[in-house]
Amino acid sequence: MVNFNNTENRQIENTQTVESPPRVGEIYVMPERFYLNQREKAGKGLKIVLIGGGIFIVCVVAAAIFVLKMPASEAPLPVVENVLPKEEIAPPPEEVKVVEEKKEEPAPLAEEITEEPEISKEEESSPPVVTLPNMPAVGLDTDRDNFTDAEETIFGTGVNLPDTDEDGYLDGNEVANLYNPLAKEGMLKDSNLVKIYNNSQFGYSIFYPLTWVSRVIDNTGKEVIFNSDTGEFIQVIVEENSLGLSPLDWYLNQSPGIAKEQIQPVETKNFSGVSSLDTLTVYLVPKNGDGKNIFIVTYNIGTKSEMSFKTIFQMMVNSFTFNPGASL
Repeated sequence: MVNFNNTENRQIENTQTVESPPRVGEIYVMPERFYLNQREKAGKGLKIVLIGGGIFIVCVVAAAIFVLKMPASEAPLPVVENVLPKEEIAPPPEEVKVVEEKKEEPAPLAEEITEEPEISKEEESSPPVVTLPNMPAVGLDTDRDNFTDAEETIFGTGVNLPDTDEDGYLDGNEVANLYNPLAKEGMLKDSNLVKIYNNSQFGYSIFYPLTWVSRVIDNTGKEVIFNSDTGEFIQVIVEENSLGLSPLDWYLNQSPGIAKEQIQPVETKNFSGVSSLDTLTVYLVPKNGDGKNIFIVTYNIGTKSEMSFKTIFQMMVNSFTFNPGASL
């Protein structure tokens, strides 16, 4: 059974509770738990404010420091960057100038070089300007008698005997002066050690070793070669001298740039002349001739690096004779 009275009473109580106005003068106090929540929130808010304020102050200080440092370090950097490239570009011209000055240093050398040819042209007043050629070495001479071992073999003299015939003269000196090195008294022309070549076209004669071979180059008789068995040879050439020049002037005319002070004179019994700078060629004119020909006697060592027959060459030059009455 439902108790409606109680229901009505509850409705009346609820109606009274809702609709009853507050009493005048009454103060409502919030529960303690609400106060605790508000304090906690207030404390958190204060912490946030303090932390935010601290961060703001740090930022302001950092910004101030950054701004203060900017003029001293970073602010001028753009200016320096703009200026430095210009200053770096400017120095290269100065460095190039320095290089140009170094290049100009060889100039005095060029002037000195240009002066040398001028000196060489003044042959008459200047010292010798042509370098003397290196004279080939002389072959082995065991007994040092001015006669190489190769020459000793050809003439039959002793390789270890400086004076084979014991006449008081060295073997080489005897042969060079047309004496027989194997006899105390006697000349080469009377021995069986040499042969005599006679040139009828140009009227000369010359000695040459018995074991050598003579060969005329052509029918004119202007060139004759005397061959040894080593490849070395001695040659006689006749050149025209239509102007009648002396051997010295003829040689200078054929060899421009050589000073006459460098040339050595040559004198034999029948000829006078001059020697080349290396002493391996002589240019002769007969003393009793008209001088229309120059007689050239030259020693060619071929592919060898030393002279095996220096004394034989001297013998042939000294034996060179002009035959009176022969046409030159």
